[in-house]
Amino acid sequence: MSGQQERAERQREELSASASPPSRFVLGLDVGSTVIRCHVYDQTARVRGSSAQKLQGCR
Repeated sequence: MSGQQERAERQREELSASASPPSRFVLGLDVGSTVIRCHVYDQTARVRGSSAQKLQGCR
């Protein structure tokens, strides 16, 4: 391996080691007859985000 390749590999390893691990979330989706609700939960089951949208019926 050339010196340049070794430096590039070392930089990749350093970036990988310093990066925080990916966060894990669960998306809960409730599709009702009039409203769709969505909640995002973190690893401690805390709600990290939510949204609701009223459904319009077909005519």
